[in-house]
Amino acid sequence: MLSGSPTRTKQVPESGVQPHILVVDDARDIREPLVRYLKESGYRASAADGAQAARRLMRTSGIDLVILDIMMPGEDGLSLCRSIRENSGIPVIMLTARGEELDRIVGLEVGADDYVAKPFNPRELLARVGAVLRRTNTLPPRLRRALPLRGMGVQRRAARDRGSRRFGASAVERRVQAADGVSGAAESGPVA
Repeated sequence: MLSGSPTRTKQVPESGVQPHILVVDDARDIREPLVRYLKESGYRASAADGAQAARRLMRTSGIDLVILDIMMPGEDGLSLCRSIRENSGIPVIMLTARGEELDRIVGLEVGADDYVAKPFNPRELLARVGAVLRRTNTLPPRLRRALPLRGMGVQRRAARDRGSRRFGASAVERRVQAADGVSGAAESGPVA
């Protein structure tokens, strides 16, 4: 459940590009207000009620960060997080009722970039989203190209080289590619 004060400030970065956040949670009473809160805070936000819907959105929409519940019917959040980590550099924040120390450790070990226990303060989650996005976009362009699948700008070229259709290029990745002079950087569709 959302707790705490709803007061917030717009979080749109200086570049003017709104990062696209995907909220994956089977609980509608958390998912929908959180998406609305993120939008009101200056982010683009989409929702998925499970892993299958999340995978579909990640293939067709440029996602910059995933907020992911662990306990969902069907494929759980840990499995989806592991898959995201194996296939992309999209950062993941686990948002779950499982807040014990061992649960947090396991979530971080499978690839989450941060972990927030429910109930949560939406302002804290918003601050964590901003912090994770800042951390994942601080490497200089030459180093981003050198990191396999973890650096922004590498994901699209690596997927194209393999001839596969992985996750779509995110707004942040397109901005980095444009700055690096990569052709097709303005495209917003799935990876070619």
